[in-house]
Amino acid sequence: MGSGAGWRTDHSYSIRAWFARRALVGAKRYGVLMASPPALDLDREFRSQRRTLWTLAYRVTGSAAEADDLVQDAFLRVLESPPAEATTTLGPWLLRATAELSVEELRRRRSRSYGGPWLPSPIDTTLGVGVHPGVDAAEATLIEEGRYPLAESTSFPFLLALEALEPEPRAALVLHDAVGLPTAEMARVFGAEESAIRERVASARDALASYDSTRVPASPERTRVALESLRAAVDAGDSAAAEKLLAPRAHAVTDSGGSYEALREPVRGAATVARAHVDEARRRALADPAYEVREINGLPALLVQLERPQENQAPRAVLRCDLDAEGRIDALHTILAPAKLAGLRFARGDD
Repeated sequence: MGSGAGWRTDHSYSIRAWFARRALVGAKRYGVLMASPPALDLDREFRSQRRTLWTLAYRVTGSAAEADDLVQDAFLRVLESPPAEATTTLGPWLLRATAELSVEELRRRRSRSYGGPWLPSPIDTTLGVGVHPGVDAAEATLIEEGRYPLAESTSFPFLLALEALEPEPRAALVLHDAVGLPTAEMARVFGAEESAIRERVASARDALASYDSTRVPASPERTRVALESLRAAVDAGDSAAAEKLLAPRAHAVTDSGGSYEALREPVRGAATVARAHVDEARRRALADPAYEVREINGLPALLVQLERPQENQAPRAVLRCDLDAEGRIDALHTILAPAKLAGLRFARGDD
């Protein structure tokens, strides 16, 4: 399983070394050794494509860990069956393989039962989306954008809006409106009629009409102030002060993946949300909490780590929020699921 934080950051990591290992696996499974395309510099191809592919997989699946694996599997799929025509880049075929694999993974995820509400995996975007130590600055620029800029299309509101889409339209919209791939290029790569691609993108846009009409430009500074003010209010046990920071129809969602004691359903209404978070703050206070504000999915979020968690209490959490046009907290998301936090570094380390 992938790290959940983006791509591997080991400077010694080589796509050829990885491919050699995967080729041996293929030899054992299929009785044949795969040959890499001799005309391509696979290391350069890997470095130039991986961030675009990773962000594509993340936006289609909502899972950082799965995005890690899907990009590796996309390289394997393309190298097992390289394009018949001569080419100097595998980029278009890697996009197709990543999109197809991501659609398959999204179908699998939706077919499985989940322990409570589902939220996307939080990703640390301090250095940029999909950029991590060991990835140089030049490489970090190798990504295109379309109708939805990269920061927006990896935000929680956008990822949650995408949940309304079926897998294929979701992938089509991400490729066209987020990655910026023209419909003609999509048709060529996928072997489909351009009219069919346009219809799929249009259908996906229709499903996002509500998101488009209500989207509020994100403000990191206002978000930080609102989040820190809410923390001060709930830590003080002041439900009234917390409620004033919330929009009247505010809602709160907690994703524990079924691993810890948590709200099993979304909570709605400012007063109810405020009381729920005051109660949670009282429980956290008994476990010696440490807090850190960090940029998660493009906005400041609160990373919480408990020194002495109680039974069935999550030792780590990410608390994030979205604001309405008036600057009030409209949505509160708490992520407790261990698999979704595995790729984040917390202040107290991994001990």
